[in-house]
Amino acid sequence: MATTNPGPKFIQRSLEFVLPPSGKARAALRGLPGAGAAARILERLPYRRRCYSICKWPTPLPSQAAATLTAGGFTVREACEADLRRMELTETWRSCELYASWLRDGRTLLLLEEAGRIVSYVWMDYGPEFVIEPVPEMRFRLASDAYFSDEAYTPRAHRGRGLRRLTFIAELLAAREKGYHYLVSYFNSNRAMAEGMRNFMRTGASRGVLLKQIHVLQFAGLRFARLKENASDPAVVRVPPALRH
Repeated sequence: MATTNPGPKFIQRSLEFVLPPSGKARAALRGLPGAGAAARILERLPYRRRCYSICKWPTPLPSQAAATLTAGGFTVREACEADLRRMELTETWRSCELYASWLRDGRTLLLLEEAGRIVSYVWMDYGPEFVIEPVPEMRFRLASDAYFSDEAYTPRAHRGRGLRRLTFIAELLAAREKGYHYLVSYFNSNRAMAEGMRNFMRTGASRGVLLKQIHVLQFAGLRFARLKENASDPAVVRVPPALRH
C-alpha cells in the first residue's frame, strides 16, 4: 500500500507553534501514513521561539539535599549505551537512537532509578563547548567551572511525585562533586525562566541565590536575528566559527 508524506505544511506549522516531537504533535503523527519517518524528521528540527535566554546559577546545595535522594530509596548514576536499551522499553522524550549519538559525542546522561526502574533522567554537558537546539550552527564555550544542563524528562507514568526536583538535586550534586560551581541552561520564555527558578528553590537552595541572565538570542520568524551578549560575565562565551573545533 502506498504511503503519503504529511508534507512540509505540517512541519512548518509544528515549528511555528513550537510543538515538540511528543505530546499533541506525536499523537497527531501516529495517525498518519509514514508517521515514523515524520517523527524522526521533527525531532531533529530546531524548534524556535522569538527569544531565548541563556542563564546561570550556582550549584551549591544545603547538606540535607543528598539525604532527600537516599531517604526516598532512589539511586543516581551515569548511563551507558546499554541503559538506552532499557529506556526503549519505557517512554523517552526523543528516540534512543538520537540519545546514543549524544553519548558518543561525550554528553552525560544522569539516571534517577527506583527499584531498578528508570523514573527520570537529565542530560548534562561538561564542555568545553555546547550547542543549544534552536541554533545548532552556533557554539558556546563554557567557563572551566560551569556545565550545561540540557534536556530533562520524567515518563508520564512517574509524574506527580516531584521527581524532576530530585533529578535537579542529583545533577547539581554530581556537578559539584566534579568541581563545577555553576549550572548553565536556556529558556524560551520569561515564564519558563521563572519556573526554572522555582524548581531551583525547591531543591532547598538559599533564597538569596538568584538566576542570572547571561545572553539573549533573538529570532525573526525562523531565522536567527541577533545575540545580545553580557560581556561582563565570562561563564558562557560565543565561539567564532573560525575558532571552532
